[in-house]
Amino acid sequence: GHLHTNDSGLLTHHADSRLVYTVEADQEYVVRVRDVQGRGGKEYPYRMTLAPLEPGFILRVRPDHPRAAQGSSALLTVTAFRQDGFQGEIKLSAEGLPEGFTAPQAVIPEKKDEAHMIINAPADAATKMFTPKIVGTAQIGGKEVVRQATPAEELMQAFYYMHSVPSKEFLFKVVEAGPLMLSLDLPSGEILEIP
Repeated sequence: GHLHTNDSGLLTHHADSRLVYTVEADQEYVVRVRDVQGRGGKEYPYRMTLAPLEPGFILRVRPDHPRAAQGSSALLTVTAFRQDGFQGEIKLSAEGLPEGFTAPQAVIPEKKDEAHMIINAPADAATKMFTPKIVGTAQIGGKEVVRQATPAEELMQAFYYMHSVPSKEFLFKVVEAGPLMLSLDLPSGEILEIP
């Protein structure tokens, strides 16, 4: 599973440790805390938080600046970082779309971390930018939990590892339709992936 304890992106040496442990009642425990880089001393404050597990999730959406031609679609990838054992399905939807735009609901299935989503621009869409919201909804512990996806871009680190790094703004751009349009008749909401 994924373990994301902060949003510092590539600053991995700033990531906090996290330990999940079942404690027995009426026992004494000793916790030793030290810096992974060997630093320490009075000028290095440490903070420890003890809390029960809180099943949940955070969402990332890529690309952070999608674009679609008039009468065409943009493909989005939404990734869930699941927390504290939550494995349920997450329903995805787009909010704040201009009139005429559509986005069939997508679902991140149980125990999966990713789903694709499309936003369709009408043929008469104005060529401008707007900022929709991608939202995930799940049932957790009998309650409806709603989370907005943070825009992200994929960056490569160490010539191999890809990181989903949060970015500041989710901007959807509509561009003019080109001289050639290719269309495919698929059932509503279905996505065809071509290698």
